[in-house]
Amino acid sequence: MNAECIWIFLDDSNLWIEAKKAKGDDFKRKEFKEDPRLRIEFGELATFISNERQIKEATLYGSEPPPSDSVWEKGREQGWKVNLSQKCRWSGKEKMVDTQIVADVTELVCDPKNREHGSTVVIVSGDKDMYPCIEKAMARQWNVEVWAMENSLSEGLKSLNKQNQFVKVQIFLKEDFEKITYIKEEFTYHQERKDDMLSRGVVLQQCQRQGEERIDFMGSIKNILDSFNWPWQYTRLKSEAAVNILILFCRGQGESDDTDTPLNRYKPELEKQCVPKLCKDVLTYFQYDKSDNQYTAPIETHNRYGSLPGVQHADDVTTPSAATDKISEIASTFAQDSNPAGTSGRISPSEATQRDVPPDITHQQSQDAAIPGKSSEEPFKLVRSKKQKRYQRSSDFCQFQYQCVKGKKCTHNHREDQKLFFEKRNRCVEDKPAYYVRTYKTCICMSGKSCQNRDACAYAHSEDEQVCCKCHLLGHATDKCPKNATDQKK
Repeated sequence: MNAECIWIFLDDSNLWIEAKKAKGDDFKRKEFKEDPRLRIEFGELATFISNERQIKEATLYGSEPPPSDSVWEKGREQGWKVNLSQKCRWSGKEKMVDTQIVADVTELVCDPKNREHGSTVVIVSGDKDMYPCIEKAMARQWNVEVWAMENSLSEGLKSLNKQNQFVKVQIFLKEDFEKITYIKEEFTYHQERKDDMLSRGVVLQQCQRQGEERIDFMGSIKNILDSFNWPWQYTRLKSEAAVNILILFCRGQGESDDTDTPLNRYKPELEKQCVPKLCKDVLTYFQYDKSDNQYTAPIETHNRYGSLPGVQHADDVTTPSAATDKISEIASTFAQDSNPAGTSGRISPSEATQRDVPPDITHQQSQDAAIPGKSSEEPFKLVRSKKQKRYQRSSDFCQFQYQCVKGKKCTHNHREDQKLFFEKRNRCVEDKPAYYVRTYKTCICMSGKSCQNRDACAYAHSEDEQVCCKCHLLGHATDKCPKNATDQKK
């Protein structure tokens, strides 16, 4: 038996959130209680915790969305097994992460075959929810190491260190913290962050032009930005002639004064220290985007009525003379039907000009008069396109029916009776937390039909008003849902 073989179970959110808070204290600013750029270096973390011991398996626990987060991909690349759970659809918080860790640790220590490979479990989390699986491990004489940030370590886990010889509680120190984390300074440019870039972005234009000697301009820029003591990220904007750097200042908490933004604070200082030594000019991203989107290329309008491409024979194209003959034939037929008997119905163009068209009638009016059934006095009708719905993007009906928390803002389709239900719900629970929106009309009011505030009451007063939490439909209670009988048969 190799006692030095270990299993590692890492709660990513527990460590990452507390690590960001610890790093945010370095700014000593009320706007930043954490550093949003901080990331965990999983490879270094595994090396640090193992301390030259063999790692049997390392499992990283997290949640999604986003499902394609690069954090999980990087963990897989460095040998971690990634276990992801879906966030709660209503609150957006993590669910089942702690319980999954407890279940996996309990399964590990309860299987006698695993003792052949080692007897040490490492749990990287300070959450008190880990206590049940630690008790199971101690009862089977497994060694348990608990690693956590000092602020996230619960009192219950701290006391275990003194009570049992099999448990060892470790706290990440400041010097340890620097080894297992890094700052993600470069970000990926995409349109979803356009609003942040317009309000908090600065562009350093032409930092490196073609034909110039290459210098370490990015290192100098980083030193200037670090002196501001405000978290920032950067990306390189695409340009063929030069290198343009976009600096994005991170958003702080409680920023309310529009005149005291990072742009107003630090843009003049960047101009002073960077122009012309490191770049040609310093612009806000709003100014850069406005100038970059101007399109001044001339629009070609000549030869708009040229022959169609791919036509080989002249017979395939209706020439102007052929079109004129066709129109004359139709006009002749119309004239024969409208003229009295004994007349030919054919008049020359000169006679039409002299007899039928008064001199004060325009060419367009004369053309309109030649169209059967059209009156020159009838005004043109303005044809407008159908007004698009503001929020709806899909024709599929919403699966949450009457319990949709987005209501009229939902991107899926809803029936008219559901929209009326949302309007009534908004008037009742408009200023209340989201819990009241989800539970609106799901329970029977204790006052019943004698409720004096029925119009503004968030509870149902009969089963016809009650919303089912299982099928999300109106008209029955959750315990009487038809789906219950279907599930029992299965």
